[in-house]
Amino acid sequence: MPQNNSNQEAKGLSPYAMLHVLVIIYGFTPILGKLISIDALPLVWWRLLMSTIVLIGYFMYKKFTLEMPTNILILMILTGFVVGLHWATFYQSIKVSNINTAMCGFATMTLFTALLEPLFFKRKISLIEILLGLSTLIGLFIIAYKNDVQMEGIYYGMAAAFTAAIFVNINVKFARRHHAYSITFFEFVGAFLCLSIISLLLGQQPWLLLKTPIDIFWLLVLSIVCTVFPFIEATKIGKHINPFTMVLVNNLEPIYGIVLAFIIFSKSEVMNLQFYIGAGIIIAGVFIYPVLKRKY
Repeated sequence: MPQNNSNQEAKGLSPYAMLHVLVIIYGFTPILGKLISIDALPLVWWRLLMSTIVLIGYFMYKKFTLEMPTNILILMILTGFVVGLHWATFYQSIKVSNINTAMCGFATMTLFTALLEPLFFKRKISLIEILLGLSTLIGLFIIAYKNDVQMEGIYYGMAAAFTAAIFVNINVKFARRHHAYSITFFEFVGAFLCLSIISLLLGQQPWLLLKTPIDIFWLLVLSIVCTVFPFIEATKIGKHINPFTMVLVNNLEPIYGIVLAFIIFSKSEVMNLQFYIGAGIIIAGVFIYPVLKRKY
């Protein structure tokens, strides 16, 4: 049953409209990742620390209590480890390549979700979803074939896509029984613990690497505007929209990310025609899916 302190969600945008708003916000996250000068691991560590502090302050203001059965709390924290790995690999893909390459690798989330969602929700695998997921791989093949593409960025982007497909499915199940605030907070705590453990194992000290005021400013924007708000709202949406649809609409993120990257970092983000043909195939799946779903 939902938690006792779960308030009825305020009336506003429909779940689908809110999902598109969130995707626009997500489109700014790779831009911010490139603007922030520190490496991927300390970047995500600071992002999680700031986001968690913001959440604690918001809960104190709202007088929201974080009561949770111990077994569910542990599951949420472990899911947070997956969230932490997702963000770390996503920003690493940007750091080792560029935004365009990273976003195309990340678009494989469609295929991973098409394979994982039936396992989580015990339904038959959809042939339409598999075909659309495979079209993503075809687009990636076109991008990479005989092309000077930084494949390391593709691989990290695919790792980010796989981990995202896992926690999106888990969060849809959580959202049907627990408050979005609690899910967000405990997963952020888990993600922060994950990144702290990895940092210690690698001998890094992320708390010493944030020095410039401009990095602090962009991290605050990333943490508040592009992390806390969209994560909570995406969890709420999970009550109304299935994971594959959420992921497919999220594939619009490359459109916003690529366009914004070209506007802001034009010299480093201009790609050849082969790249844009492959990217076009990946993005086309977003628009084809609703048509095929209605027809078949």
